Amino acid sequence: MSFSENVKEELLRELPKKTCCRKAFIFGLLINTQPNEDGVITFESEQECVWNAAITAFREQFGKEPTKSEKSRMGHKRVCISFASRSASALLSNIEDAESLSDEIGFRCGECKLYFMRGVFLSSASVSDPMKSYHLEFTVKNAKIARLFFSELRSAGFEAKITNRKSGIGLYFKGSESIEDILTYLGASKMLFECMNDKIFRDIRNESNRRANCEAGNIAKSVNAAQDVLAAIKKIENAGLLPALPDDLRETARLRMENPEASLSEICSMFLPPLSKSGLSHRFAKIKKFAEDIGK
Repeated sequence: MSFSENVKEELLRELPKKTCCRKAFIFGLLINTQPNEDGVITFESEQECVWNAAITAFREQFGKEPTKSEKSRMGHKRVCISFASRSASALLSNIEDAESLSDEIGFRCGECKLYFMRGVFLSSASVSDPMKSYHLEFTVKNAKIARLFFSELRSAGFEAKITNRKSGIGLYFKGSESIEDILTYLGASKMLFECMNDKIFRDIRNESNRRANCEAGNIAKSVNAAQDVLAAIKKIENAGLLPALPDDLRETARLRMENPEASLSEICSMFLPPLSKSGLSHRFAKIKKFAEDIGK
């Protein structure tokens, strides 16, 4: 299963027990649903745990057994859960004209909003695998309801960004901290820890890559610098001017030519007494300057 499906499965381990919370949960599930002309409400889902939870919630809230049917969309099976309820149909028909979702639905206790948010997430949201990217998005088909839901997110402490999608209005969050906060609020603690562990792993991997790239860059620079010095020494040698170098530079040239792949530190340790890196670099610079002046 995807990361998003795992989050939804975890959120369904505990269904609302109180009537007011179950009502809030149901209307979260139905945020993108409208009744037909006969007042029949149909909820659709591709995930088995979601449609089973919907059946249980509808049955307990309205006292009727919902009907279940299946259809296929782009090769994916979708289960349709249908039921009739005058009160639910009236609320869904008028909800876009409400001043607030919490007042219209009737949140009665401190947990109602939480279960409402869970319902919306289960029916209308997705979250990317944190190993690939950080993106959590709610999609609401009706623009007026999207604005009302935006206000509910804000009142819960979450500031969503808004974008237009073909399927409706996208209310989305980027960044690991925002997504971790939402998963914490919803109660997906197991997947939250997985998200945090993935973030730590990715940070460590990225840091290792940065260090490896840095080391590779330093090695390349060292190789290029060594080649420049060897080319200068070769030029001096071809001109028959190595004996003209001062003793310290002649010794430095000899050690470099005899140890073409040695690092600066290794060359420094070959002197008696050992030479510092800055001292060796200074001598190499003098050798290159001597080679540049040949023929002037």
